[in-house]
Amino acid sequence: MPTWPADVWRADAHQDAPQPRTEEASSMEYIAALTPSAVMAVAFTALIVTIVKSQGGPNKSKEDAAVDAAFAAREAARREANRA
Repeated sequence: MPTWPADVWRADAHQDAPQPRTEEASSMEYIAALTPSAVMAVAFTALIVTIVKSQGGPNKSKEDAAVDAAFAAREAARREANRA
């Protein structure tokens, strides 16, 4: 049976683990922590707004016609395959 080194069981063996901070965090640390989340929220909102605005409009009938043509071609190919 293998034996563990004695330092594994010592309470202070894991000194490299991050310690809780005792001093107050500066406002710059709060800003640095919140900036990525805020940027992602703004980018996501812009993406959703762009998607919603691009729905419909003058090209909607062209897009619908292209999709209908693709579905019709697929259905015709499926019927041809079933005939043979």
